[in-house]
Parts: sequence; structure tokens; C-alpha cells
Amino acid sequence: MTQKPGVPMPPNGPVPAILGVSGYFEGKCFKISSVLRFGRDKNFNEIVYPLIPGKVISPVHCSVTYHEGKIVLCDWGSTYGTFTKKGRLDQCEKLELTYGDEFWLVAEDEKWRIVDFREIHSTTAKTGVI
Repeated sequence: MTQKPGVPMPPNGPVPAILGVSGYFEGKCFKISSVLRFGRDKNFNEIVYPLIPGKVISPVHCSVTYHEGKIVLCDWGSTYGTFTKKGRLDQCEKLELTYGDEFWLVAEDEKWRIVDFREIHSTTAKTGVI
């Protein structure tokens, strides 16, 4: 991933990102500059899922936002749910996450982890693998 022009990287501290742990986006890493929306609607979401047999990702499923140092997961009224280790989020519920926390869409085989992009990027630069 490359830094967007005109968006400075913080000089210190972690750079929030999500890492696909399993499923369609396994091994992919995306920075959370402000908001990342997940779902099937390519006109609305940054993380766009295709139709996957047996999995019903909603057109607009959930989002992860980063604002004033907080990372927040929000379910957008998905039909089959957004989950964390605490359970299923209610529709429109917001839950603050921290580095290392995981969430998933519909089932645990579509799992994401909150990571520090610098650590992932450093590992990738050394090993060539995410």
C-alpha cells in the first residue's frame, strides 16, 4: 500500500489498518485513514465483496472508522451480522476496537484484524509476505 499524496503519516505511534485474516481478503491490508465501508455495493464501499455462494454479505454491511485516535466498528443493518469475540453487533451499534481485536462478517471465515500498518509493512518488506 502506498500513502495517499497530501496525507501525512503520523510521525509517531501506530498507523491503524485492517488485515484480512481469513476469507476473500485473506492477506490483504488496508489503512484506515478515516472510514472503510464493507459490502457488495461497489458504488458505496471501499472494501467490495463479490457474491460468494453460501455467504450473504449485505450490499452495505459495516464500517470501520478512525477518528481522534479511536477505531470504531459499526454494523449498518446487515442481515446476517457483524461479529466480534463479544458477539453479534446490533444493527447500527458502534463498538470501539483496539490493535489486535478481530471482527468478522457473517461467519468467522471472513475475519479481519486491527493492526499497525507499519508493523505489517515492515514484515512484508522483510519477508515479501503478508
